Parts: sequence; C-alpha cells; structure tokens
Amino acid sequence: MTMQRARRLASVVVVASLGVAGLSACRSEPSVAAYVGDSERITVDRVDAVYDEVHDKLRAAPPAQAGADGQPAPSAAGPVNVPITRTDVLSLLIGSDLIEQVATAQGVTAPADLQEAAIAGALGLPADSEYAQLYAKWRGLIAALTNKVSAPATPTDAELKELHDSLVAIKGVDPAMPFAEFKSQLAQSQNMPIVQRAVAVHDQIIKATADSKVRVNPRYQPTHLPVLDTQDQQTGRLVTLITVPIGPNDQVSPVTDAR
Repeated sequence: MTMQRARRLASVVVVASLGVAGLSACRSEPSVAAYVGDSERITVDRVDAVYDEVHDKLRAAPPAQAGADGQPAPSAAGPVNVPITRTDVLSLLIGSDLIEQVATAQGVTAPADLQEAAIAGALGLPADSEYAQLYAKWRGLIAALTNKVSAPATPTDAELKELHDSLVAIKGVDPAMPFAEFKSQLAQSQNMPIVQRAVAVHDQIIKATADSKVRVNPRYQPTHLPVLDTQDQQTGRLVTLITVPIGPNDQVSPVTDAR
C-alpha cells in the first residue's frame, strides 16, 4: 500500500512538473519581446523595425550642424546617434495599447493637433518616424487624461525623489537643497496639483498594466514611459520628470530571456 501511494505521488509530481514546464515554454518564446493580455504579442522583429526606421531616417537626413561660417556643415560618415533605445521602443509599443484602454475607460480622446513635428524635434527624431508619431499620441492622451482627473493622487516619496532628481539634472532645482525642503516648497507651490494629477494618471496606467497581465522580456527591462515632462529651456529637449513603469519585474512575471 505504501509503495502504491509513493507511485501515485510520484505520478502527481511528474504531471505537475510537465504542467509547469508547458506553461513556462509558452511564455518564453525568444521571438517575443512582450505579452499584453492572453493573446497579443509584441515581437522582437516589431521592436527592431521601429528602431531601425529611426536609425535609417537619421542616417539619410542627420540633424544639421553649423559649420565655422554659420552654414550647415556636411555630416561626417560614422555611427548614427540614435537618441532612443530598443527598450524605449518596446515601452512605447506596450504603452500605446495601455493608454488607449485607459483613455476609453475615462472617456477621453487625443487632441486633434498632436504637434508631431514639435515633439519630434524635442526628441531629436524624424517627424515622420513611427516612434515620433506614437510618442506624440501617447503624450496627447496623457495630457487629456491629466486634464480629466477629478481626484488627484498623493505622490509617494519615490515619485517625488524621481521628480527632484530630474529637476536637479536640468538645473531646475538647487542640488544643495535638502529633499525635505524640496518637498515642503513643492507642497505649497502651484505645481503641486499638476504633480498630483500626473500621479493619478500614473496609477491608472499601473492598473491597466496589471489588468492586461503585461509580461516583458528581461532583456528590455526596465521599461517605463513619462507621465510628466518638461522642456529644457537650454536645449529645447523634452525632459522626463515622473515615469510610469510598464510591466515592471516586481509586479508581473517577465518572459524568460532565451538569448
């Protein structure tokens, strides 16, 4: 009897192991960069295509650089400086789907004028690239959602620290100012409601990430997108102030990196 129970137990263990192995296999395809929901997959090829388009357009028409006579200097042959990464691309591809879900739930739509050219310029990207267009729509929907917020959220210290560090980087805050003093001044400023509304949108996207069971290949981690940004007055570039994680490892199980 004891031997029979041991055999039955061994069979159960084997079946369970096969079940786990099967589940792991279906969520570890090397060609998949991320899963969104039970059926949607964003492939590595899709990520590469968006990134390569930016690379190729920048190589074909690099940003003009002024020569000694003030005229645009011919670009030197060499590596192309692409101001985005493949992780940025994947973040935006996932985020584009999530933001649509949140916008639909909140009853908002993107503005008619997404200012693609201006935003592309602030990102250092070709205006006709897919990435720039997706980013412009993301930013437009973030703005619409932020304006719709009726119950602002209280930012965490981690979010405020991210804001603080981002502002220090562009000399928007004195780096010698203690963080506690920064928090106190922000709480009494007209900027605090803006931060609170951005954090509320941040929380909406986090919920959509969990509801959609987003799974991200670890090779692309960490994935995140801006919910609050500003324009650097010195360079004209967009500067991210507060981000929302897209499928973070501490919230969802990543796919297996099969490289």
